[in-house]
Amino acid sequence: MKDAITIARANSTDDLNKRIKVLETYAQSAGFNIVKTIARVGMSAKEAIGLLADFVRQHSAKIVIVDDRLYRNWDDVVLVEDMIQKSELEIHSVGDGQVLRKGSVLNALLGRIYIDHLSEEIIKGQLAKAEKGQYPGRSPYGYSYDEKNRTIMPETTSAKVIKLLFAFCAEGTYSASELQKAVLAQTGERISNARLARILRSRFYCGVFNWSGREYQGTHTPLVDVATFDLVQTIMSATEAKKKRKGEDK
Repeated sequence: MKDAITIARANSTDDLNKRIKVLETYAQSAGFNIVKTIARVGMSAKEAIGLLADFVRQHSAKIVIVDDRLYRNWDDVVLVEDMIQKSELEIHSVGDGQVLRKGSVLNALLGRIYIDHLSEEIIKGQLAKAEKGQYPGRSPYGYSYDEKNRTIMPETTSAKVIKLLFAFCAEGTYSASELQKAVLAQTGERISNARLARILRSRFYCGVFNWSGREYQGTHTPLVDVATFDLVQTIMSATEAKKKRKGEDK
């Protein structure tokens, strides 16, 4: 049985204990004997690398098990690669299923860092776009992407469906099935129950959107005015409450 070192980092004691347990389970399933656990709340990747380097200089264990990768930037990559080359370590990253060893580490590390950096840049770009009021996601039903102006615009047929649904619902006399039939008769579009509910509850159609837990005032063209949207919410809530009461009375 090969000796192994485990390294766990977290922002809370509870999370740290959970991560330690995951590493212990992995070691047991792989047939490794844990001789040292390096674990600390708030420990940085660089600190973890330093503690690992100190340990391997004094002990013969060659297997390192981590719950997350040890590197966050190019300096960390160099340190980890140098340690693997000189000490012939195997680093088992439970989080992403990678095993880094001599002769294979650099490309794996570079590839992962590139992917992480790309993901971070995409997220930054999406947030920057949201801050400008431009929806960063795929065009919702009712809109299409305008390549020329790089924005979303109302799409003729589906936008008509949205407007009709809100207009009919605001009258307060249509059931869900009647709304669907009315829209089908006028546009030829079939709307499922699930989509119908999503449409009528979405504030996107009155000009705002949610992104990463925040609400933004959008620059896209609203398909319904705020007053009509609010009226529809009141009608829908009253209808849902009525159905609930009927269900409780049965």
